[in-house]
Amino acid sequence: MIGEVVSHLQFEKKIQNPWHVCIVYAEDSLETGFSIEPNTKNTNTPNLESMQNDAQGISDHLVSGIRHLAKKYIEKYQHPPSR
Repeated sequence: MIGEVVSHLQFEKKIQNPWHVCIVYAEDSLETGFSIEPNTKNTNTPNLESMQNDAQGISDHLVSGIRHLAKKYIEKYQHPPSR
């Protein structure tokens, strides 16, 4: 869901640069972690200011975006369409 929210922010032009979610798996699933990182592979010279603005935009919208998606998923799976 985190990746979906970040992709949606980029699609809506609320962030300027491509970002991706990196997951660090651990033997104990409670220790598994993640980070949201700029994807600079196709960028010649990353612009620090635009990345800082993106980080702020992601911070501003991430929680509300995840809540919105979670509600959509709950609705979808609690009330599946009739066949």
